[in-house]
Amino acid sequence: VDLNPVRAAIAPTPEQSAHTSVKARLASLLKDEPTAPCLFPFSGNPRENMPEGIPFRLMDYLELVEWTGRQIRDDKRGHIENTLPPLLARLGLDPDCWLNTCTRIERGNIVGSESAVKAALPHLNRQRVSGLRLPDH
Repeated sequence: VDLNPVRAAIAPTPEQSAHTSVKARLASLLKDEPTAPCLFPFSGNPRENMPEGIPFRLMDYLELVEWTGRQIRDDKRGHIENTLPPLLARLGLDPDCWLNTCTRIERGNIVGSESAVKAALPHLNRQRVSGLRLPDH
């Protein structure tokens, strides 16, 4: 479903498509929101004490969508052009910062800028975040 606009040649990339969960997830991350509204979160690889969520890593899902979208199919009009840079480069994201953010989301930690994290604390009935470590931007 996330590739439908790309395959129909309506959007050149998943992050530019309208009304897809991949676009909503990326938009939330770029706005320093921990999860996309109304979407079940990714929780990472299955393990003991598994948080509620899709047992798949967000970064692996995005890589799968990207790789699949680049495949040319005779029965579809569109695909992600092979001349385009990878998804993280298109979004202007540093790979190390992205990995840190994805890992923190999958552990159920609060993710975002310092101001966004502090603003979220009252809504979560928390006064502070232990071990607050912000990614370098």
